[in-house]
Amino acid sequence: MKRQSTPRRRWVVVVVVGDVPFLFAGACELVFRGDDLLPALPQIAFGLLGLFTLQAGLIAARGVTLKVAGERISARLRRHVFGRMVDQEVS
Repeated sequence: MKRQSTPRRRWVVVVVVGDVPFLFAGACELVFRGDDLLPALPQIAFGLLGLFTLQAGLIAARGVTLKVAGERISARLRRHVFGRMVDQEVS
């Protein structure tokens, strides 16, 4: 029973991952434009802080998801193997 990702899921991942370089490009453009950045600096800093916080949260969610998936796979494999051992003859 192989589970395949739907086109919608792949599209969401591409959009989320694909937008990160554009956000950094926008921040770099503000820095290197040559204007006075002092008024915009808190906005840039909070924007980047929010981006990095979001990234940390998503990485933590990925770790939890992979751990849960691994535990479920090992439990299913354990049930399958021990179920087969019980069904065998004792000779």
